[in-house]
Amino acid sequence: MQTDECALNTSKTGQRLNCPTRFVEGAETFFTFIELYPALLEYFKRRRKISMANMLTDPSFLVSLHLIRSVLGETTGLLTQLQAKAIDLVKAMAEVERVIDRL
Repeated sequence: MQTDECALNTSKTGQRLNCPTRFVEGAETFFTFIELYPALLEYFKRRRKISMANMLTDPSFLVSLHLIRSVLGETTGLLTQLQAKAIDLVKAMAEVERVIDRL
């Protein structure tokens, strides 16, 4: 039943609810945020939302953003394999070792 709950859409926004077991979807959301970052920053600057623009340009936020992007870039393939319906444990373990070596 939890899978059904994760797939529900909110009625007002049409956004999917976050499902804690779908890591790949979370990674995709993060990569979408990275793609939209320049537009978001411009939007907040134009709307004079200075505090939000300042948060988006804070050095610690930017370092965290790049660090998470690097880690997710290396682990997304593994996450996809581990969430597959028919998982091949030998291939998954090989991918785990590849990710460990890269990180």
